[in-house]
Amino acid sequence: MPKAAFACVMALTLGSCDLLEDSNPRPWIGYVYNKDANQLEWEWNDWKSVRDCKEALLHIIETRPGVAKPYGCAYRGNNYWRVWIMDTFWGGSEIACIARLTSTVEEKGGTAYNAHLKGSPERRGDNWYCV
Repeated sequence: MPKAAFACVMALTLGSCDLLEDSNPRPWIGYVYNKDANQLEWEWNDWKSVRDCKEALLHIIETRPGVAKPYGCAYRGNNYWRVWIMDTFWGGSEIACIARLTSTVEEKGGTAYNAHLKGSPERRGDNWYCV
């Protein structure tokens, strides 16, 4: 199949589903390495774009003592496939799985699916599980 035809088929396929839409206006969340705790941790801010997230994290690493690389960003939303695609291509390499958050608060807030970071042996918790 020629590239143009493939692109057209993909555009029509994706355009007819909710994969291109999400209910979270600021879906990117960042993580950094905490040197004191010797683990990755979330930076509890959210950003509109992955670039905004990465720029903010670079500033945090340069100015805040105790944090270092590796760092990265993860996508949060209510559509599993959109979260998977965004994290696969633009998310950081420290993402262990996509977690389904089971609280209605997260779903209403547009964050039913979120990344789970490597370094934690758990694959499920009180209000979440890895999909």
